[in-house]
Amino acid sequence: MLLRLLVQAAIDGVWSSRKIDKLAHENVIYMYLTGNEKPNFRTICNFRKDNKELTVDGTKIKANASNNNSLSEEQLKRLQDIIEKGIKIDEEKDKIYGDKRGDELPPELDTKEKIRKKIEEIEQSRGKRLKRAAKTIIEAHTTGDENQKKKIEEKIKKAEEEIEISGQKSVSITDPESQFMESKKKRNELSYNPQITVDHDSGIIVANDVTQDK
Repeated sequence: MLLRLLVQAAIDGVWSSRKIDKLAHENVIYMYLTGNEKPNFRTICNFRKDNKELTVDGTKIKANASNNNSLSEEQLKRLQDIIEKGIKIDEEKDKIYGDKRGDELPPELDTKEKIRKKIEEIEQSRGKRLKRAAKTIIEAHTTGDENQKKKIEEKIKKAEEEIEISGQKSVSITDPESQFMESKKKRNELSYNPQITVDHDSGIIVANDVTQDK
């Protein structure tokens, strides 16, 4: 808690323990960082003096996501395009059937084999192949009910947002926040990088976090 306080103070260019004490009592950001605890200036001063040396270390932990379920930005756009066309077809069917069911798949898409054949036709017409993960998503969206379709669309949207924010070349559909990192075995795997900060003398953990840093 005190470390968070000192880091924020350093960012704000505040170095006096008494001024930091005042901020911890009056500034909502500092109050949030301390969990509304209000350490006095002497406690802050002693903490800074007694913890001059800190050690930071981390390790890479494999995410619960398969490398095969990652898609590039181009693949995501193509996947979104195909699914949006399917949504437009559904909307047209709603106009035709009204309150009637009309939710049965058309004869040309009433089996997984026919859906896969249709995907192959799309690939051939565009001259580019889709990854297996993208094909699986299209199959699930085509055969799924409204709730399943919505969940798939939300996953794609989240993946698109993450790839834009992170600047990655590809992103996992199942765990968009994970990133490709080199493991100890020199393999690129979707992973996270948990970090801990330890006081050098006492060995006490003073901070921890899980990052996407490689």
